[in-house]
Amino acid sequence: MMNGPISSAKFKLSDSPTMIYNDKALQALQEDKDVFFPYHGEKKRLNDDGRKAVSFGLSQAGYDITLSPERFLVFTPPEDHPVFLCPKLSHMIQPVTAELQSTDEGSFFWLPPHCSALGSSVELFTMPNHVIGFGFGKSTYARLALLPISRPLNLVGVAT
Repeated sequence: MMNGPISSAKFKLSDSPTMIYNDKALQALQEDKDVFFPYHGEKKRLNDDGRKAVSFGLSQAGYDITLSPERFLVFTPPEDHPVFLCPKLSHMIQPVTAELQSTDEGSFFWLPPHCSALGSSVELFTMPNHVIGFGFGKSTYARLALLPISRPLNLVGVAT
C-alpha cells in the first residue's frame, strides 16, 4: 500500500510497466537488445524481389510482421459439417499445408470459405523479461474480415 501520492521526482515513464512502445522506443530496444530477426527499421511496401507486399517492418503503430511462406496451415471443416468449425469435432479436422500463390501483383495464401488458418511469422523474437509483446491484426486484413487471435509474444519470466 502506498503512503501518499507518487512524487514526480521519483516516477519515470520509462519505469512504468504499462508503457506501450512507439517506433522510437522499439528502435532503441532493437539497438540495445536485438529483439527482432530479421529486422526492417522502416515500413516496407515491396518484397526483396521488388513486387508489391502488404506493408511490413517498423511503423508508428508498432512492428508489422510477415507470414512465413513455409509454415501456413489451413483447417477445413469435415464434409458432413461444411459451414462451421466446431471445437468438439476438432479430431475430424485435418490441417493442410497451404502453398504460396504468386501473381504479378504479389504473393498470397488461398483461404477457402468456412476455413481457418494457422501461420507463423518470418521474424523471430527475443523478448527481454521486462517487455511483453502482443500480436494484433492489421486494418488491411480486417477490411477483408480476416482477424487474428491477439496473443502475447512472450510472458514475463517464462522461457519460450
